[in-house]
Amino acid sequence: MLKKGSHTLGFLLVLFLLVPGVSNAATVFTSTGTGNWSTSFSSSGSGSPLIYIIQSGDTITVDVNGTSGIDTIRIFGTLNFNNGNKLDLSASGVVQLENGGSIGAGNGGSKFRFPGGTSISGPFSLSGPLEGTGTTGGAFVPPFLPVDWLGVQASIGADQIEVVWQTGSELNNNYFVIQYSETGSEWSDCGTVYSLSVGGNSDIVLDYSYSFDKNVLSFREGKCFLRIKQVDFDNEVSFSNVKMIKNDGEEEIKVVQLNNNLFTTNVKENGEEVFLKILTLEGSTILNEILIPTKKYKLVLPGLYIILFESKGEITSRKIIVH
Repeated sequence: MLKKGSHTLGFLLVLFLLVPGVSNAATVFTSTGTGNWSTSFSSSGSGSPLIYIIQSGDTITVDVNGTSGIDTIRIFGTLNFNNGNKLDLSASGVVQLENGGSIGAGNGGSKFRFPGGTSISGPFSLSGPLEGTGTTGGAFVPPFLPVDWLGVQASIGADQIEVVWQTGSELNNNYFVIQYSETGSEWSDCGTVYSLSVGGNSDIVLDYSYSFDKNVLSFREGKCFLRIKQVDFDNEVSFSNVKMIKNDGEEEIKVVQLNNNLFTTNVKENGEEVFLKILTLEGSTILNEILIPTKKYKLVLPGLYIILFESKGEITSRKIIVH
């Protein structure tokens, strides 16, 4: 087993995996336990960029009044400041407070300093994920996400699982991967949907949908979990919220296809208003109105359509094919 601070090849490989895009030309300082900034890091490499990593479980206290221009500080553990002490970053430097990490203590004289007189000052009491640079207005801000998730819904039909989601904006986005889990912790891929944005970028609402065979899932204790992984053109990823679906064997909404392109609905009465939305497989909306249970709906063009029913904020989806 490798010990913290050891300089074996395996440990160096771990360091470089922790920091995407870092080659062996970089100088990487990694925390070796709880202690002071001046004494509690081991280093590897001798070039640029200059990177500091505070590992999960480690607490580092800033005991210096300035440093060489640091390019990246990644905080998975805890960074505390003594009163008045400071860390200096480069013009493009960034402090990445990761999920589970924290920055604390210090006073108004405790600072992350950037060239040009910009700084982020204490006292600090912060939890990640947050990001601070010389252009974030003297404060830590939520990291910019490549996709603005507006909503993800999943529902179960007679033989299909339907997943629908919306994005409010996309940046450099390539595709989505629909993932499922029996436990909520171990995930498997079941399908891919490519971004509808032009060149990966969009500032409008985009609608997506995906369906797959219900038999893929075993429904341990009558339920399973779904989420969507987003992958950009640099192979960086983000995730939607996790959705749980139940397989109780009872359908409250049925779509009855009367002939090739005509259908009606069978909805259990519960006194609540139901909204109907019809989407093409590509996500385009062709109908959005209050559901009339006795109405017959006609679909003109051949293709696969997603029928969404929304009531009290819950969305149920069904699929229909027109030949």
